[in-house]
Amino acid sequence: VPRIVNVSRCIVMADIYLEDGFTSCSLVANPATTTQIPPSTNCVQKIGDAYMGVIDMANPPTMNRNLTGATGTSGDLLRDLNGNLGIFFAFPDL
Repeated sequence: VPRIVNVSRCIVMADIYLEDGFTSCSLVANPATTTQIPPSTNCVQKIGDAYMGVIDMANPPTMNRNLTGATGTSGDLLRDLNGNLGIFFAFPDL
């Protein structure tokens, strides 16, 4: 086990993806800025008592990050609960 290990260049970035592992969910539309096409148009579908709206892309919504806080962090060389050395990445405000 090396006594001195330089982990200053070890970086991990956090992000959110769907179950498929390919579709990013890091940005979400802010509902306060989302304009929907009125239900009277042909492209809006009624399902039960609710209408399935379509976002008006002529006035696109403001997109916000789904994660708050720092999404990147560097590693620290620490010991785990069993005393084994490891590189640990902490996201204290994620």
